[in-house]
Amino acid sequence: MHKTISADLHTHAIEKDTKASEYWKRVLEIGLDAVAITEHAEHNPKEAYERIAAEKPEGVLLIPGIELKTNIGHVIAYCKDESIYGIPELLQIDLPIERAIEIAKENNLLLSIAHPWGFSQDSAAYLIGRKSLERIVERNYIGVETYDGMIGSLYRYVLDSGWIKRPLKFFGFLERNRVARRIAIGKIGAKMRKKIDAKSSELVNRCVAPIELGEKAAFITAGSDAHSAERIGCGMLRMRVDETKEITNEFLLRALQDKRNVIWAGPLMKELKSNIYEPAVEPLHRKEILQGLKYATKSVVGRRKIKEKIAERIGKRAIGEKAGKIKRRLLRRAET
Repeated sequence: MHKTISADLHTHAIEKDTKASEYWKRVLEIGLDAVAITEHAEHNPKEAYERIAAEKPEGVLLIPGIELKTNIGHVIAYCKDESIYGIPELLQIDLPIERAIEIAKENNLLLSIAHPWGFSQDSAAYLIGRKSLERIVERNYIGVETYDGMIGSLYRYVLDSGWIKRPLKFFGFLERNRVARRIAIGKIGAKMRKKIDAKSSELVNRCVAPIELGEKAAFITAGSDAHSAERIGCGMLRMRVDETKEITNEFLLRALQDKRNVIWAGPLMKELKSNIYEPAVEPLHRKEILQGLKYATKSVVGRRKIKEKIAERIGKRAIGEKAGKIKRRLLRRAET
């Protein structure tokens, strides 16, 4: 006999000073069975764990972890207990991934590539390229975070249901959104809309690519990447496990290593009826809409400004050359 457990395997507490009471209130409200506290290496992960562990309610697992800052980007390390915080080398900035893998083997830790196609400054696919990342995943015992809630929230601007069903016209969706109308997004011109529609295909690829990479990995993970209590659970993983076994941190991490146990890795789910689920699309906040808009337009607007500067320089050069020709022509006439 089996039962299903749900887990958010990527959460934070220090950066936005999340209170333990708010953290656990959210966990209980959405019915998670387990959460991993994975504070950034540079933000005192031990303190984050101790803060959250101090008020842990009965019946929910808290998995100790650290979001490492390796030389290939962010990588999450998981452990069955707090002994992970006694390994100071894990806090090293730009820790070589080869050394991180060695430490994991020596200390029975699990490593998972965090948001591989996330933000360019901290995500492996951008820092070392897809082929190099694939080689690391294929040649080492390491997992892949196939869904990250912080990155996933951006895809909701271009995807039908918050998941990877089909691309949606970016501004067509926003103009139908009541909050979007209030911030006057509809005033942006058709020419810019056309450019941003092309951007939506890039976002879809960034959503699908981690899933494809996860097929090559030893195991997969998913989490919210929540930096505040209200975001916990917006990315999650559901697993089917033996209901006769005691659910402990060690058991969960062992079950995680068998991809056959995973039945969902994606946005927050709601149960419609027994064993039938669908994504629970929560209302977007104005701040999220603005963040998504800024992200989607940044590269388009940036490229346009660069092109405008180049055109301006070429124009000035052309004007200068033309003025020089006219000046030389007038001088020749004056001499004759």
